Amino acid sequence: MRIFFGILLIMLGLFLMIGPFPASYYLIGLACGMNTTGCREPIGPQFVEFIFGVGAVIWIIAGAGALLIWRGRVLMKPRPVDKPRRHPPRLR
Repeated sequence: MRIFFGILLIMLGLFLMIGPFPASYYLIGLACGMNTTGCREPIGPQFVEFIFGVGAVIWIIAGAGALLIWRGRVLMKPRPVDKPRRHPPRLR
């Protein structure tokens, strides 16, 4: 089960790390295409301004994804084996 949850956390973390950047680029492009933002410059500089300005929440989401990947890698390592317990022999 540890390996299953490790793989699940890694996949979710990758989605959270990579997903917000193309999604926000698409939304900025969509807003420019609908002329709702009054953009007169290419999408690229606006995307950079958004990522390093108002859209800092995207970095928090990407950081949460990185933490999930780290936790998934920790879960992928096998648990250390306990030392066998020695019981004193029973007297009959």
